Amino acid sequence: FFGTLVPVVLLIILSAINNKVLNYDNFWLPFMGVVVLMFTALFYAIRASKAAIQNQIIFAVLIAVCLGYGSVMQINSGFDKSPTELFVTSVVGKYITYGRSNSYHLVIIDWANHSRRKNVRVGSYFYKRTKIGSDVDVHLRRGFLNVPYFYVTK
Repeated sequence: FFGTLVPVVLLIILSAINNKVLNYDNFWLPFMGVVVLMFTALFYAIRASKAAIQNQIIFAVLIAVCLGYGSVMQINSGFDKSPTELFVTSVVGKYITYGRSNSYHLVIIDWANHSRRKNVRVGSYFYKRTKIGSDVDVHLRRGFLNVPYFYVTK
């Protein structure tokens, strides 16, 4: 159980930290393909077991969905050779959400639609050294699977 769960959780965390997806339109087809492939492999692997099959199917679906999301996000950014589009935008706010761990957010003016604002999660160091009113760089990439994503730098 833990031998499968730990890599999956790490893959999800890595994908959530590194990928700020702009648009999920092209995400769903490769995601569903990976989910079906992984569920099929896991289902045939657990079918021989004598334990309660219902719990194992639930576990297989959960693992397949997590692997689908994480692997598609990593493939999309890891194999991406598209040129970076650079946009300069302003920080108009910042806030911290408190919980089990603190999350640091910058509120920036949307680079594509200047009348909208976008909340972006950033690391604590970047958050602390970024002032309201300062400019940040938004790096937009197309993605290997055409799932556009971006990251923010100073």
